[in-house]
Amino acid sequence: YLVDEDTMAFNKIIDAVRLPKNTEQEQAARKSAMDDATRYAIDIPLAVMQTAYDSYEMLTEMVSNGNKSSISDVGVGALCTHTAIHGAYLNVKINCSGFDNVDFVKKSITTADKIMTNSIIKRDAIIQKVEDHIAV
Repeated sequence: YLVDEDTMAFNKIIDAVRLPKNTEQEQAARKSAMDDATRYAIDIPLAVMQTAYDSYEMLTEMVSNGNKSSISDVGVGALCTHTAIHGAYLNVKINCSGFDNVDFVKKSITTADKIMTNSIIKRDAIIQKVEDHIAV
């Protein structure tokens, strides 16, 4: 679902960029469309970050109570989860760059930074438990 939303967000930016800008009315309509599209292009990777982050709950349960024969898969899951979060984080940041809605940008970056920081903590805790279990 969010992959399709991300594609739509990109397309909304492209569509807004292609709007005419010859008159003041066209410029205002284009600016409004660009603002809406940019907000959407920030909200979607934030949703990706949160959705991926939510999967740490399952991974934490698995590393503690799952099949110990496949615990390395839990570690891989934690690494993949963090990679998804980090990739979406980069998209949030690039879509915020140059956007003139300062309050929206500040709120979005604050949210993204929090998820990113917490993701590192969760990833590292899971990896440490995996490493402790498979130490040779």
